[in-house]
Order: sequence, then C-alpha cells, then structure tokens
Amino acid sequence: MPIYMDLHIGQGLTSEDVALAHQLDLKYQDKFQCRCLTYWVDENKGSAYCLIEAPSKESVIALHNHAHSQLPDEIIEVDKRVVKIFLGRLHDPIIADYMVDSKIKVFHDPAHRVILKMAIIDSVQLSKSFGKAETDSLLNEIRGAFTEIVTFNSGCPAEWQKWNYLGSFLTTTSAIQSAKTLFRKFDSLKDLLQMKFVIHAGNPVDNHPNFFGKTLDALPLMGQLVDPGYIALSHTANTGMSEELETNNIIILSDQEEHFIVQLSNAIHNDGKPFNTDLKGLMETTGMSQSSFYRKMVSIFHKSPNIVIQDFLLNQSKLSLLKREGTVTEIAFKHGFNSPSYFSKCFTKKFGISPSEFLK
Repeated sequence: MPIYMDLHIGQGLTSEDVALAHQLDLKYQDKFQCRCLTYWVDENKGSAYCLIEAPSKESVIALHNHAHSQLPDEIIEVDKRVVKIFLGRLHDPIIADYMVDSKIKVFHDPAHRVILKMAIIDSVQLSKSFGKAETDSLLNEIRGAFTEIVTFNSGCPAEWQKWNYLGSFLTTTSAIQSAKTLFRKFDSLKDLLQMKFVIHAGNPVDNHPNFFGKTLDALPLMGQLVDPGYIALSHTANTGMSEELETNNIIILSDQEEHFIVQLSNAIHNDGKPFNTDLKGLMETTGMSQSSFYRKMVSIFHKSPNIVIQDFLLNQSKLSLLKREGTVTEIAFKHGFNSPSYFSKCFTKKFGISPSEFLK
C-alpha cells in the first residue's frame, strides 16, 4: 500500500494533543484499512505530521475524521526510504519525553530540517583527469567521508547523484560544521573537485507535491550564488542561529533574497510539469516589471536573467545525460533549447566537454 504524510496546522497544538489523537487513529485504523506508523510535532510552529500507510488519501481523511475530526491541511504520497533518510525514523522514538496514563508516549520531535547539499565536479569530467578506475576510487572515498562526517555531526546522509550529496540535520550549526570539515579533508583537491555547499531549511509537506520539494527545488538556484570553496546559507537556515558565524567563506542570503529565489524556483519547476523558463512568464509570477526583474537578478546572482536560466537548464540537462534519458537532441529540446547545435555549443562552453562525449 502507498504511504502518505499529512500536515495538520493548529494554533496552540501541543505534543500531548497529537499523542492522544494518534492513539485514537491507532484505535480505528483497521476500520479504514490504514496503519498509522508515527508522527512529528512542532509546538513552536503549531504543526504536526502523520505518517500513515493507507489505500488512498481519502482513507487517511476518513480515518482522521472518524477518530478525532482533526482533518489534515495537506497530504502527499511519500517513499518510506526517503522519509527514513531525511527524518531519521519510520516509527515512534523509543524514548519519550513523558507518558500519559503510564501507556501513551508523548514526544516533541519537529519535522523541520536543515538540508546540506555538497556539490562537486561530475564523474565524467573527473574521469578526464584521473581515468575511470581512479575516479571511482575517489568518489567512493568522498561518499564515505561525507557519510562519516554528516553522521558524526548528528545528521542523516543521503546521496542524491554522483556529484551531489545531501545531508539532513536538526540544526544549522551541525550542517555548517560538516561542510567545514569536508572542506578541510579535501583541501588538497579543492581546485579539481570544485566543492561547494548550499544550506537551506524547510518542512516535508509545504504546498508541494514532493517530500521536502520546495526546499530541494530551491537548492540549484542557491548553488549559483557561490563559487567553489564557499557555502551559501539561506535566511531560513540562518534564522535562530545561537552563535556568530565566521563568514569568510559563507554567503548569507537576506530574507528578501531568499523569498525571490524560492518564488523564482517555484515558477521554474512549475508543479512538476516541464520547466517554465519563459522570462516574461517568470517576471509575471514575481509581479515585477522587466527592469526591476533584471536588476533583482543581477544584484543577487551577478549575472543576467538569461544566463541564470541557461545555467540552470544546462545543469539539469547534464543530469538527464548522466541518467541516459534520451539522445542529445531529445535532451536539448526537453530543456528548452530549440537548436541542438546551440545546446552543444553552450554545454561545451560551460563544462569543457561536448554533450555527445559526455553521453559516451
């Protein structure tokens, strides 16, 4: 059966409220062919997330309605492996904050996470310098180091692609510490690896069809803000930091900059449809005039809007090539290039290798 995560938003919602509601869900779950696995609750934000195995979204709604009448504000289907990677568990924690009636566990475990993305040069380009065998060995070393360092800093590691790695943390401090440790470990290879980091934060269900979708979608554009050797830190991830940052290699986004990037990212990703890269349409989405939109893009990215969008599409097309999602011509058209020859020219200029060679 599918697994769903739903979001409940309620002013004054407490961990004990959610624990008692969860017990009612467990009491009636069989009636609706559901299996309530666990939940997360954040009293400060007044939000709770339930993880439920169920035949359909409608079954989840019917269960909640019958059990306690607290209907979810949003429901998405999730992959339990991904939930485990990002949130660290699929069942209730063994240790509770306290018990009600000596049998009901009450725990305060927010679902809000800080996401660390490490980006390095892709395996195809690495192979040009090292050869395949040595590249595979180096990538294994990087993967192992990433896993070890993220885990040491109380994070959950997750490999995204062979040149992008993700880690999920409860605190921004742990994410920054992981990034700095990885910089030090691979300092001798920094020019070759072109290592850089993006740190953002968000919630698993947030007006997006995918798990942590809004947070993950913003990472590629945020990654364009920094050169290798630097960390891009979103305003959301920086909010509530209890210590001063050494900002010599950390670029911190303002609230306004992050809002614009997230708004732009949402418009480009277009609810899972083909990428929306029409500049006029993107300007309309942001509600800006052409001149204001251009100035905003240049002030944040230090590049023109056309170059920002083109770089985004080239990076996405590189991923499609690595996944063997089609021929060079098919991938060019899929990513908004009307001319395969122009696509090849732009791709070669950016990555130093033609898309045909990259596909081999």
